[in-house]
Amino acid sequence: MRHTFVVLSLEAGIPLEQIQHDLGHESISITADTYAHITKKMRKKSKKNFRSTCPITFDKCGQKLFLYSENLLLSIH
Repeated sequence: MRHTFVVLSLEAGIPLEQIQHDLGHESISITADTYAHITKKMRKKSKKNFRSTCPITFDKCGQKLFLYSENLLLSIH
């Protein structure tokens, strides 16, 4: 139940500090190390938020990573 509570809370955007308090943990590292895991839903939400605030596209081609927007092209090796 605690695991589910933490994951659902994080997916809902509740800060880890608040979850730590709700669980009564003395240290935030206990909460993060024990319960906090990144879910597919969280990854999708993070990507969507990033794309809406920073219109940069990432393409991986072999060992190179390309970042580009309207006025910028970077190649990272």
